[in-house]
Amino acid sequence: MKFLRHVLSPKITIVTIVFKKELPLLMLQAKSIKMFANVNLKSVIIVINDFFSKQEAKELGKSYNQIFEGKVKVEIILGAELIRENYLFDISGWKAQQILKLKVHQKIETAYYLSLDAKNHLIRELQTKDLFSRRKPIAYIKENSAPYWIQQINSSKKVLDISNDENLDYFIPPATPYILITEEVKNLSIFLTSKNTSTDIAISERGATEYLLYYLYLGRYNRAKTMYCFKKVGDKNAVTFFNKAPRSNQGMTKSLQSLHSHNTKWLAVHRNRFVLDYEVDIKKHIIEIWVSSGLFESAKSAENFWSNFKRSLGNP
Repeated sequence: MKFLRHVLSPKITIVTIVFKKELPLLMLQAKSIKMFANVNLKSVIIVINDFFSKQEAKELGKSYNQIFEGKVKVEIILGAELIRENYLFDISGWKAQQILKLKVHQKIETAYYLSLDAKNHLIRELQTKDLFSRRKPIAYIKENSAPYWIQQINSSKKVLDISNDENLDYFIPPATPYILITEEVKNLSIFLTSKNTSTDIAISERGATEYLLYYLYLGRYNRAKTMYCFKKVGDKNAVTFFNKAPRSNQGMTKSLQSLHSHNTKWLAVHRNRFVLDYEVDIKKHIIEIWVSSGLFESAKSAENFWSNFKRSLGNP
């Protein structure tokens, strides 16, 4: 029955864009996917957004294949294959990362792809029902948009010829994990070309961001509601400790409590969280989750991972 369930479940590709300093987190992510991703996973694509030699990319692919034991197709792609050679000299890494998350659609063979950052990893079993409902990808929405995103929303609207007078009745916060419909990302690219622009220009020069551009494009044609199954953002199965968020003690307490909820499948820790000092120490809470989930055999091994990664971030 397990095999039949996978046959009937939508096939997905997992895509992660990675910087060289994030490799330890990437390997933790791979281990977590191997342990907990009980979904119809067709392939894993790693897009390198950094200065990697072809040999380094080859070694990364070898390590990944060892983790997945050849049971999942693994592809390592240099960013220059999707944007252009020497793009890292011209585009900030953050903007290049966004561009790559959309342009990778050219390499996707499944109808859907789950877009991740290296900071995302699983801490509990992920099932198809956590990604899809009624055979539609799940999107977690909130009413209206947060003030933090207004500038990027307006820039993305301008690229898409959407009036700023058109209010957003609902809003998908643009954060990973994020499921994209491959065909619609392709259609977005075609649309931008018809407007004499491109994904590269929209993001690197015109202030748009990847997920807002994608979501607002769907909204432009009233397709978001029909193509996604909406759930409230408060029910999202991911907890993320961004570089500067949660900001409030209340928000931090809520996030830490959510780590222990069986509904929480994903944990994300921005790399700066390993090196910067914050009012609330999240380290002990995360180590507890790592150990209880089985990602690490002991608190000592989890502590060593944290310390070694923190040390590596301090090196040039």
